[in-house]
Amino acid sequence: MAYRSIKKHFEEVLININFNKLYILDSINIGYEIGGGFNTSNGNIYIVNKGEKWGYTDTWLEQIIHSELSTHILEAYLNVFDLPSFEDLNREGFEYLKMEEFEKLLNEEKISTRIDTTLFKQGVWDSYSFRDSVQDYNAHVKQLFKNDGLCWEITDLGEFPILSAKRDYIVDWLREEVHPGCTMDYFREVSQQ
Repeated sequence: MAYRSIKKHFEEVLININFNKLYILDSINIGYEIGGGFNTSNGNIYIVNKGEKWGYTDTWLEQIIHSELSTHILEAYLNVFDLPSFEDLNREGFEYLKMEEFEKLLNEEKISTRIDTTLFKQGVWDSYSFRDSVQDYNAHVKQLFKNDGLCWEITDLGEFPILSAKRDYIVDWLREEVHPGCTMDYFREVSQQ
């Protein structure tokens, strides 16, 4: 699963972002228990996988891999990714949560990376996306790669214009600045693998 997920990314991109190693562990404690994943400046990605019994499915694992790789991509190309323009795609009045509020809700288990259809009209896939524009971006990228085709099913409907606009913005940016092969057709194809 991990190898298949990584192979969906262009090799040149993985080299350019200095991707080093992927570690999948049954637990990670860095002063507190990590439930998902994180990446380091030396190109390593660490992901927790306690098994399907605890909800760590192949789909979940693939999403975390793509989310962490998308963070590396964004960091490597941040000088050419216009975060304010991405944020401007949100509806008027939309605000990301203040860190204190986000952490409070996270501790109360009211924040999740699970798809929440009630948030689609706000232009986000899940409540974790309210952390900041980087997490919002990551949620969109992992949907582009996710192998259930939900991204295309939802964004092609035209019912959720902010989701569609963010998808288009990210794909255009990836194609123009990161790799010319990052087209809509490419993402549609890899989301079926």
